[in-house]
Amino acid sequence: MHKKKFKGLIGLGLAFLMSVSISGVIAFADTQAVGVMDEVPAYAEAHKVHIQQEMEKASEDLGNSKGAMSVYVEDGDRVLIGQEFDSGAIFMNEMKGRALSVADENLLSVWKGDGEPNGVILTDIIESGGAKYLITDTAIFENKEDTVNNYTFTVGQLPEDYADLTVTAERLTDRFADAYKFAVNYNADEYELGLPVSAVKAKTYTIANLKTNGKYDTGTSEKTYYEQEFEGGYIIQARLDRSPHYAAAPISKEMYQKVVAVQDNSALNVTGAPVTRQFTVENTIYQNFEYGYIKVVDGGAAEFVVDKAVSPKGTEMSRIIASFEDNWETKTYNTTYLHIQDEQVRKTEERLAAVGEFIDDGGIPYNGFGGPIADQKINHPMHEFMGRGAMLKLNSSECGPKAGGYNLFVIVGNWYDDVYIINNADFTTTAGGYIGAYFKEGENKVNADDTFSGVGFPVSKTTVYKNVKYQTYSAAIIYQEDLADDYTCIKGNDYIAWMEGYNSVEEALVGHGIVKDQPVDPETPILNGEGTYKAATYSAKDGVVKVYYDDEADAFEFKDKLYEAWVGANGTFEAACKENGVPVYAEKDYLITTKYYFDASGEEVVRNNGLGSLEEGTETVFGSTAYSKTVAALITDGFADAYQMANTRNDHNLGKPTKNAAIGSFKDELGDGSDIYYVIQEFENGVIIQSSYDNPAVAIFGNVLTAIEDLGGYKKTGLPIARQYTYENKTYCNFTFGYVMIDEAGEATIEYDKAVGSKGNEIDRNIGRMESRSNVAKGGADFEHEILRIYESYLAEYERVTDTGFKLYTGAVAQGHEWNANGITQSYIAGSSTSTAWGQQKLTVMVMSNPFEKAYIVRNMILDTYATKGGNNESGNFGMPISDEFEVTVEREKNGEPVEIVVTFQNFQKGTIYSYVNTVGDAYVNGVAGGFADSDGTIVNGDESVDLDIVVGEDPKPEPNPDDNDQDKEPGDGDTEEPGGCSSFVGGTTMAFAVVAILVVVAVLCLRKKRRE
Repeated sequence: MHKKKFKGLIGLGLAFLMSVSISGVIAFADTQAVGVMDEVPAYAEAHKVHIQQEMEKASEDLGNSKGAMSVYVEDGDRVLIGQEFDSGAIFMNEMKGRALSVADENLLSVWKGDGEPNGVILTDIIESGGAKYLITDTAIFENKEDTVNNYTFTVGQLPEDYADLTVTAERLTDRFADAYKFAVNYNADEYELGLPVSAVKAKTYTIANLKTNGKYDTGTSEKTYYEQEFEGGYIIQARLDRSPHYAAAPISKEMYQKVVAVQDNSALNVTGAPVTRQFTVENTIYQNFEYGYIKVVDGGAAEFVVDKAVSPKGTEMSRIIASFEDNWETKTYNTTYLHIQDEQVRKTEERLAAVGEFIDDGGIPYNGFGGPIADQKINHPMHEFMGRGAMLKLNSSECGPKAGGYNLFVIVGNWYDDVYIINNADFTTTAGGYIGAYFKEGENKVNADDTFSGVGFPVSKTTVYKNVKYQTYSAAIIYQEDLADDYTCIKGNDYIAWMEGYNSVEEALVGHGIVKDQPVDPETPILNGEGTYKAATYSAKDGVVKVYYDDEADAFEFKDKLYEAWVGANGTFEAACKENGVPVYAEKDYLITTKYYFDASGEEVVRNNGLGSLEEGTETVFGSTAYSKTVAALITDGFADAYQMANTRNDHNLGKPTKNAAIGSFKDELGDGSDIYYVIQEFENGVIIQSSYDNPAVAIFGNVLTAIEDLGGYKKTGLPIARQYTYENKTYCNFTFGYVMIDEAGEATIEYDKAVGSKGNEIDRNIGRMESRSNVAKGGADFEHEILRIYESYLAEYERVTDTGFKLYTGAVAQGHEWNANGITQSYIAGSSTSTAWGQQKLTVMVMSNPFEKAYIVRNMILDTYATKGGNNESGNFGMPISDEFEVTVEREKNGEPVEIVVTFQNFQKGTIYSYVNTVGDAYVNGVAGGFADSDGTIVNGDESVDLDIVVGEDPKPEPNPDDNDQDKEPGDGDTEEPGGCSSFVGGTTMAFAVVAILVVVAVLCLRKKRRE
C-alpha cells in the first residue's frame, strides 16, 4: 500500500539523529531538549508550542532524552515524529493531538525491526488482559509474558470478499486507521476504542435515497456500510456504493447503544451511519450522522436532529456540509503536492469547524439557512476544485458578487492546513465585472511547472488588523484599508519579496506603512467620582470604572483598553453611557453594555453590535414589527437588562455570547396554529429570549432549559416572559402559555393559563404587566427600555404587601399604563383596601415615577386623600410617592391620661400624608404640603418641624363634608385621570380634617413616640 511504504532510514537505533523524507533530509539541533526540533516541518510549524508541551508531559517517567526530536515518517499526509529516552520513546502522529509514551522495549524493538518500522504510524499503546499492545495502522503487536506476537486483528482489516468498488481496499483501510487515530488523539478523555474484536464486517440498512447533491430523492433502498467492533466502540464507514460519500467515524459503545435506541433506529436506518467523531461542548455530546446529528445532554437519552450537522462547537448547519464527492484522489496535484486524497476524516471535521465559525461570527452561509434542506442553496457536497484541492460552493445573499453562480466557498488546500472560507463580500472594488477578489486574482490556477499563477489556497481567515482587513493565501496576500475603494493583491515573487525581513504578515503590514495606528487622543479623559446613572451605581478613579447593580458584592470593574474603548472622548460617566451604553458586566476580555459588546480578546478592542442584534438586512421581527434602529436599540437594551439580572439576581453568569441573535419560530399548536416568532441568543451558560416586542427579554438556563425540552419545547410551554426563580428547592418560570415548576427531583410540570410569583405563589397573570411599550413611554423616556425592570419592581412590591396578609384584589387585574405622562400605574380592585378613590370601591394602586426606583403601593385612607388632591396630576398636588407607608405609635393625653395612637405615614414628592384611627375608632387623614416624615414620625418642612394634628376623643365625629372643608382644598383639586382608567373623581371619602367634637383635646405636644414593632 503506497501510504505505508517507508521512505528513508529510521534512526531509532542511532538516537534518532537522522530522518530522510520525501522532501529531503531534515536536520535537527544537537540538543536533548524535550520536544524541540531545529528545522520544523511545515505541518508542525503552527503547533510547535503544543508539541513541546505534550512531549514534556509524556516524558515525565522516561528519564533523560537520548537525542534530539526526530521525524520518523513523512510520507504525504502520514507523519510520525518523536524522541527516544532512557526508558522508552514518545511519538506524535497528530500535530494538534496527544503524545504517546511507549516504555515497553520489547514492543519498540519489534516495531522498529531491522531499522525500518513494521507499522510506520503508531496510533496507540494500551494494556488489556495482562498484555501490552502497540497499535499501528497496519499491524498490532502483543507483548504477553515478554513474548511479542502479531495480534489476531488489525485496524481496518477488511473482509476477504471486499471488492474494490468506488473505494479501493487500501483507501478504506486508511480511513479506518484515520478514524482510530482521531479517536485516540481527541476523544481519549471520553472513551478508549481499545483492541479490535473482529475484522471489518459489511452490514446493510434500508434508508431514504439521496441525490448526488445530498438532497432527498424518492423512496428508500438497501445500502451497505462497513463496521469494525472494538473493545470500547466501533468504527463505521457509511455507504460507499453511491453518492454522497462520508468519512469513516469512531463511536463509543455507550453512544452507539443510545443511538440504536432512537425510535426505529435499531439498524441505523433513521440516523444512518456516524460521519464524524463525537464532540463534547459543556454538558452536551454531539455526533454527526448521515441524516442529521445526535445530541446527548447530561448523559441522558439520545435526541436525533434531522437534516442538520454540527460543528465541533455545536453550531448547527446543513447535513450536506458533512458529505463529499469521492473524487479527490483522481487528481494528480492532490496526490503529488497536497496529499488530501485520503484526508476525508480530517477535512470533514475542519470544514464543519470553518462553516460553524462563520455562523458563530454572525454570517449566513447560504440562503435557506435554518429552513428545509430542499430550499438550501448549496451546490453539491465538497468536491475536487479544478484538479487542485477541494471546494464546497454556497450561495448567500449577504456574501457579495457571484463567481460561477456562488459567492461563499469552503476551500481545502494542503492536508495540514486548516480549511478556510472565501467570502466574496470581504474585499470590494469599483472595477466593473467584479466576481470576488479571490477569483479575480486567479484563485488556485497554476503555471506549467505547477507553481501558482493565482493566489493559491487560503491559509488564514479574513482578519481585521487595526485599519486593514486581509486574508493570506499560499502565494499571496489580499488586503483592503479602511475607506479604500479597492483592494490590493500582492502575489507570487512579489509576495515573497514583500515578506522578506518580516516574521509575520501583520509585521509586514506595519513595516510597509499599510497598517496605521488609530489616532489616540492624548487627552483621553480620566473619569473620577462616583454616583448613580439609571440603574447603575458607579465609581471611577484613575482609569478604573467599578459598577454594580442591586448589591455592591456583585460589583465588576474594567480598565486599560476596555476603559479606553468605552469612555472614548467623553468626560463623564453619563456621557460615556450615552455614547457607548451603560455597562452591565465585564470580564478581563469583554464588556457588555446596553448598546454594544466590546471584545478585548485580541490586540485591539472590537466594538460589536450589542446583545440581541440581528443580522443586517432584517426587515421585520416578532412576525410583523418593523426592525428599525429604534426597535433594534430597545431589543439590545432589553437583552442587556436580562443579562444583568441573571447575574445579580440569580447569581448566574451567562458568560460570553456563543452565537449572534437570531429569529426563531414555532407553530402555536395549543392555539390557532399561527406562527410565533421570537428573538433568541445563546451564551456560554444559557440563553436570552424575547417573546414579543411588548414583552421583556429574559434569561433562562440550567434546569429550565432542560425542562423546556422535557415538556416538548416552546410549542408546548410558550416563551419565557419572566426571570426564573428558585424557592424552597423548586424552580419556577413564567411562560406565555403558563408557568413551569421543576421539583427537587428535576421533574417539570406546566400549569397552563396561570402565573407564579417568586415564592411559588400563584398570581394574576397581569401583575406587573403593562399595556405596551408605546403606552408606558408616555410616562417617561426610560420606561419603554425597562419592561423587565418594571415587572420585577411591581412583583417585588406586590409580594411585600401580600406577605403582610393584605389582599390586593379579588377579581381580575388590568394591565398597567402610563399615568398623566408622569410615571405609570396599575390598579387593584376589591381587595382588602378601605379606599373608595376615583369612584372605585376598595381600590389600591401601585405607581412608579421612574423605572430605576421601586414601585409603591398607595391604599386605604392615604389613597383617598391623595386622590382628592389630584393624585400625580395637577401642579400643587403631592406628586408621586417616594416611600412605602410606615406606622409610628405616638402617645397623646386624654383627660390627663396617656393614650397611644398608631399613625400611618407615606411620603410623596411634594409632601407627606398621614392617617390614624382615634381612640374611639374614627378614621382621620391629614396632609402636610412640603413636609416629609422620618421613621420616628417627625415631619420636617424646610428647617422646621411640623406638629402632628392628632384628634383624640370619644364623641362621635360629624359626617364628613368635603365641600365645607375649604381649608383642605389644594390647587389642582378637580378632574383628573385616575389610575384605573376613569377620568373624574366620584364619591365621598372617610376624610375629616376639622376638629368639631365636644370633649376633644387637640394635642400638639408629642409626649412620647415609639416605632410600632
